[in-house]
Amino acid sequence: VDGKKMSKSLGNIVTIDEFIQTHSVNLFRYAVASHHYRSSIDMGGSTITQATQSLSTIEESLARMTLAIGNNKKENARIAIEPYEHDFTSAMNDDFNTPQAFAVVFNLINETNKKMWNVSAHDLKTIKKWLTSKLALFGISIENPKTPRAIAKMVKKRELSRASQQFAQSDALRKEIEGLGYKIEDTPAGPLVLKKL
Repeated sequence: VDGKKMSKSLGNIVTIDEFIQTHSVNLFRYAVASHHYRSSIDMGGSTITQATQSLSTIEESLARMTLAIGNNKKENARIAIEPYEHDFTSAMNDDFNTPQAFAVVFNLINETNKKMWNVSAHDLKTIKKWLTSKLALFGISIENPKTPRAIAKMVKKRELSRASQQFAQSDALRKEIEGLGYKIEDTPAGPLVLKKL
């Protein structure tokens, strides 16, 4: 922990049960799986911060896909899943190289984010299913984010303000929403509400 070996004398022993009292199970599983099983893991602040950011990237990308799947009409770009499947399998066959396997996952996420609004709904469904299945191998389950009713009402009010070109009011609503722990991403398919880190 924080560069020091866990020991009773240092009083820095953290059990799994204690860890998941303050962090999600997904976070623990990602932090462990993103390191090679032969290497030690420093469960200090930097590891937790990095794991939190990585999980947030995955969650936000899957949320974008869900929104795009229901709205995309364009098919100007394609994303082939086969190369990623090959690379992921190769990584896992290479002495269970989970860090490299996750690198493949993020390569696909990066490509998808760049082409998100130009890829067919069919391709996005395939990508989302593939990502979900690979994460499940490590016990990581990502649920679609649920927006509280009060936040959803504010987002709708902001959209009405934007439509009527009341930009000062829409900016004020965005800041108010951010103050409540959420952020808005304006997309070609409408606003996407995401939980802030």
